[in-house]
Amino acid sequence: MSDNHNHIIKNRCRIGLAVSGGIDSMYLLHRAFANKAHADYVVLSVNHGLRAESASETEWVCSQAKSMGFENYVLTVQSSFPVRSAIQEYARTQRYHVLWQAAQHYQLDEIHLGHHANDQAETILSRLMKNSGVAGLVGMWESFYYDNICFKRPLLNLHRSEIQESMAGKFYIQDPSNMNLKFERVGYRQFLAQNHQAITHQLLVISHHAKNLMSDILYRRNVFLLQHASFYQWGYVEINRLAFDSLDDMLAKEVIKLCTKFVTGNFYIPNFELKNKTRFTMSSAEISFNKHKIVIVRENRNLSFFDEKRFVEGHLHKQNHIKEIPHKAFLSLPENGFSYNPPALRRFVNVYDDWLMKKIMA
Repeated sequence: MSDNHNHIIKNRCRIGLAVSGGIDSMYLLHRAFANKAHADYVVLSVNHGLRAESASETEWVCSQAKSMGFENYVLTVQSSFPVRSAIQEYARTQRYHVLWQAAQHYQLDEIHLGHHANDQAETILSRLMKNSGVAGLVGMWESFYYDNICFKRPLLNLHRSEIQESMAGKFYIQDPSNMNLKFERVGYRQFLAQNHQAITHQLLVISHHAKNLMSDILYRRNVFLLQHASFYQWGYVEINRLAFDSLDDMLAKEVIKLCTKFVTGNFYIPNFELKNKTRFTMSSAEISFNKHKIVIVRENRNLSFFDEKRFVEGHLHKQNHIKEIPHKAFLSLPENGFSYNPPALRRFVNVYDDWLMKKIMA
């Protein structure tokens, strides 16, 4: 990336548009063209390098953006992709990372994505098939944060048919991976396309109700954690046991999940049953209950003292604080020269999580 934009004078909101060239993102581009008077749009097209056509497709996107008068950039994923498994998931993670880098470099206020209502329905169907909890059935939020950069989905209430109608006669790229049944999402997409629209509608209703329920739960979780939990720079958490025992099961699980993210740096915490209130392990964390408090620490096995999900270079030296650190938490720490700052807490978080993370990690 060039350094020519390090001193941009911002008078209006600068919005990055993630445009792949497919029908959804090209609709996003045309939609922005109709609203140019309200913001400064910057088109970002990511070349994953997964297909031979990727480079030419991103260049075509930028040529279209340039013809509309938009500032535009090709972003290239540099890392190697897995040969066989989890290709789409890895591509997604890398895509968000280069978009995040571009947002910082080009001083963007937010980034807009082209996900729509049918994408949401496919997500909910996938979560249902995996026996997801209520948090999973929310699906995609209208906005989320990736390391302090706000990503928005302005098309999330718009159906694919509406986009297709608007894009009639306009050019866009057909991605062959959208027809490849080896990808799970393609199977769900074809199932929903072949069945009555009522199924898609009901899946969206599930998402709506789950989102309303989770919004309340996450707000209550935040209040509880700020009042009854302590997050330590040594990478462990203590929760007031008496206060915790007064929580309903769903709220209690969200409290444990957030604390486990803090301790382990793991972004995804699987659904679990909160039955054993003595001691259990989950997602590389040990959760121990005693009469007065709950202590959550990193499991003392398969430890890497240079685990980038937990530590960054800093000034802390554990040997000077032996007495104040629980023994198991102490064992999981590097000797010196570190700070505790698990990046997973700042990846793909909703507005409720983002607000709490900033409070905790301040």
